[in-house]
Amino acid sequence: ITNVIPGRLHGFLKQLLKEHTDLTLTDLFFNEAKRDKLRQSFKKQNNKLNILGKHSDQLTESEIQIAEILGSVLMLNEVDMYETFSEMGGDSIIAVRYAKELGNLIPDLIDVTDIFTYPTVFALAEYVDRKQSDKKTGSQNREVKKVEDIMEMLAQGKISVEEARNLREFLIEQ
Repeated sequence: ITNVIPGRLHGFLKQLLKEHTDLTLTDLFFNEAKRDKLRQSFKKQNNKLNILGKHSDQLTESEIQIAEILGSVLMLNEVDMYETFSEMGGDSIIAVRYAKELGNLIPDLIDVTDIFTYPTVFALAEYVDRKQSDKKTGSQNREVKKVEDIMEMLAQGKISVEEARNLREFLIEQ
């Protein structure tokens, strides 16, 4: 069954494309293959990216990293901080690749929908910085809560001073 359905689908799509455009599925496949080759060639050239919209000494690390990934994914030598992903030529398929590349740099922080919610490098970098700050603050708050818990258990007589010291040292080592 799995071989029959794609075959029928391919035939249907081929006929539909033939009726409405001059393209075939083979053309679309080769165009995507060409784009992949261009991307690989672009990466090998290792061009220096020109980031527009802010002076280079005012750029944050997140802005630089996001702009570099965007430039690489879209094969651009210039990226404007305030131009949207779509205005630069991005679409939903490219957004998946962009999100994947961002995920390699910043794991578990960016979703494809974030690219359209925060469409500029500036907005996405602010979002990333805010999320990373929230993560850091959250872990610091958990640390304080753990210390407060130790102090409370000590005050209630549930643990000894020595046990409190050991727990505190254990927290510091983590």
